[in-house]
Amino acid sequence: RLSGALFDLDRHRGTFADLLSRKDQVSALVADEIERDLHRSLPEHPAYQSDRGISALRNVLLAYAVHNPNVGYCQAMNMVTSLFLLHTSEEEAFWLLVSVVERLLPDYYNKKVVGAIVDQNVFEILLKKKKVPTATLR
Repeated sequence: RLSGALFDLDRHRGTFADLLSRKDQVSALVADEIERDLHRSLPEHPAYQSDRGISALRNVLLAYAVHNPNVGYCQAMNMVTSLFLLHTSEEEAFWLLVSVVERLLPDYYNKKVVGAIVDQNVFEILLKKKKVPTATLR
């Protein structure tokens, strides 16, 4: 309820089906990225060891790529979406993804991943302040 996804779903009935019918508009590069990540999404979970689960995940990610071609697909969208699909329909998962990517965490899901970079820097600062020993790569 807090995400606004149910409001979006109610307000835009039929949009998910329309977007899915236009999945051939997704660029080959984006479609390949999605395909590569499908089997990396909760691979041990029974829901994603079947064609049905993988197909549902593919549908939501392709529909989103049509909906928002500026973002298209970014890594980790598959993980979030796979969790949504454990508890919702494809259409509900799509609107939850829209809400997360476009309203709740807009700087996480884009080509620059600014939000994730900022969070990593904040985390590093906190570790240094708390004097937590960390491994360094050299």
